[in-house]
Amino acid sequence: MAESGVQVLALVNRIPSWAGDSRGPILPDRMDEFSQFLTDLVNRYKQPPYNIHHWELFNEPDATAGWGFHGDQYAQMLDLAYPAIKSADPGATVLMGGLAYDAFTEYGLWFYRYFPDDVMASGGGVSLDATNFHFFPDNALEWERWNNSTPTCGVVNDDLGDPYEAKGIDVIAKANHFRNRLRVCHGLDKPIWLSELGEHGNAGDDKSLGQQARYVFQGYARALAAGMVNVTWFALVSPPYDPYQQGLLYEGDWSPKPAFYSYQTLTYELTGYQYSHALNVPQVEGYVFRDGSGHEKVMAWAWGEAEPPAYLTFAATTVLRVVDRWGQVTFVQDGGPGDVDGIRNASVALKLPAPPVDPAPYDPPRFTAEPWLISR
Repeated sequence: MAESGVQVLALVNRIPSWAGDSRGPILPDRMDEFSQFLTDLVNRYKQPPYNIHHWELFNEPDATAGWGFHGDQYAQMLDLAYPAIKSADPGATVLMGGLAYDAFTEYGLWFYRYFPDDVMASGGGVSLDATNFHFFPDNALEWERWNNSTPTCGVVNDDLGDPYEAKGIDVIAKANHFRNRLRVCHGLDKPIWLSELGEHGNAGDDKSLGQQARYVFQGYARALAAGMVNVTWFALVSPPYDPYQQGLLYEGDWSPKPAFYSYQTLTYELTGYQYSHALNVPQVEGYVFRDGSGHEKVMAWAWGEAEPPAYLTFAATTVLRVVDRWGQVTFVQDGGPGDVDGIRNASVALKLPAPPVDPAPYDPPRFTAEPWLISR
């Protein structure tokens, strides 16, 4: 992986059997040995050919089957783990385990909403370089509900404690909630990584596969707009426990899904570009990316239902380069085919593709419109 240019984020996924239950917490009398284990681990893998310098401490530690109700002990573990990793590799990045931060216990499910609060209240924030969570659009409504109300510190919906901003759509809504809660309630303002982002991609289901391919563009654009430092798709190939087949490659023969080509197009087109700002255009969701020379690319798609149509106009230009999720490039000339007004007037107006008439059954239409990457 390192030889192919992949930057590896190494996950300490299970606790060694001599240090406690595999999911946590660590036995109190094994903390020093666990600290030494991490030092040895980092010393081994920081060197060529591995060159690993990013470490994540346990997957979804907010699960009640593991650390979930033991945020204080997770903070104690961080207090030992952080200097152990840094002593071996001072330039290493130490991340909180990627939190599920969905499917909460109050709904009879598996993750404890207040795990990160418990970690921070116990001082865990000082032993992290970055926080980290996962996002899947199935759970978007959990976070978008705050568009109509304001959460507060402590129990989120009891109106006690300081209020904080938590508005937005999709992963942006979750990021705003998570970042602002940590900032307002715990005084923590550190970078956020998104170590799992995914969408259904069921083999043999064209609706699902098409939706997954579109969401590669949309999910990444939204995550970068939300200020995520690093975004990792879940997964290259789906593991056996993933019923939604969210991998970019088909299981079995590892042949590419449509989403793989979207991912390929996205990374090619946005290499060297950074998120700049969001568009404010009726019926359009769009995000602007800019390179070091000031050149811009706009990722945009129609918002909501098919009517009214979504238009995007670029003034003071004579030609646009339009790239679809397959990587196919079209040039639209001022006054030529594709320019909505058909007149040479030093501007080009595009009509964005409407959402499919029959979207995937588990997703609202807002997630389904075809995205374009547009540059002058």
